[in-house]
Amino acid sequence: MPHVFGPVQSRRLGRSLGIDCIPYKTCNLDCLYCECGATTRQTEEREAWYPGDEILAEVRAWLGAHPAPDWITFAGSGEPSLYRGMGDLVRQIRALSDTRLALITNGVLFRDQRVREEALQFDLVLPSLDAARDETFRIINRPLPGIRIEEVIDGLVRFRRMFSKSIWLEVFVIPGINDGQDEIRALREAIQRISPDRIQLNSLDRPGTEASLEAASPEQLEAVRGSLDLPGIEIVSRGLAGSPADLLPEPEAEKRIMMTLLRRPSTTQDLVSASGLPVARLSLLLGDMKRREQVEEREVRGERFWVAARHEMT
Repeated sequence: MPHVFGPVQSRRLGRSLGIDCIPYKTCNLDCLYCECGATTRQTEEREAWYPGDEILAEVRAWLGAHPAPDWITFAGSGEPSLYRGMGDLVRQIRALSDTRLALITNGVLFRDQRVREEALQFDLVLPSLDAARDETFRIINRPLPGIRIEEVIDGLVRFRRMFSKSIWLEVFVIPGINDGQDEIRALREAIQRISPDRIQLNSLDRPGTEASLEAASPEQLEAVRGSLDLPGIEIVSRGLAGSPADLLPEPEAEKRIMMTLLRRPSTTQDLVSASGLPVARLSLLLGDMKRREQVEEREVRGERFWVAARHEMT
């Protein structure tokens, strides 16, 4: 089975080269909505399912034959943190390429300090949190017995304290299950504890594990956003966000921003014109770039300007 797939074009990560180091469909959850289908091997045991050299050889061959992608992403047909050699593999890929690395994960194994330490090597971590109450967690995510949502949340909180780079937390909205006021209140408290850089609301785009599952409407997603009432919330479901062609992929928008700022300081409105992104989405991207120390915000004569890091203003 090949371990490298794509590159996949996405609005969030641009051209993303995927690394799948887990046998199909190996996970510690069996989520109602998973587009990969039902979990056939449910486990908490981390294993070196495939030799690291085998995976690395595929990555090396792909990078040698193609232009560099915007991101290299650990994802695929199972939970990537279940791969016992994840930390070593990330270090070896870093030696091959300076492409940024992202981890798409359900976050369950962040209860394990070793997994948290390995995940520190990524540039971006995208965990999910669909419920903050155990009963709802069991309904939506169908975890292995013994996995409690409070422990999962605690693992994400501990990771946030260690990780200075970006965390984008995804919440999958299922009408009638996790969009009630009690559920939203518990989620809000958990999200405040985790303190992600972005909160991304998603819903069903493709058939999930359960055929009867219905997608959240644009109005329902907006209602959840309003009830959460937290900064940094965006809706990424295609049903509301539009097709990927509607907006530049963020890596392309980021390049345009840097090309502009290397030439002149710019206001947020200047950068809306340069990047093609709406203000809300641009603000999130600029926040990410600021945390990566690519840009700085400065006030000159009462007006706020964005500048390339270490760019001198007169």
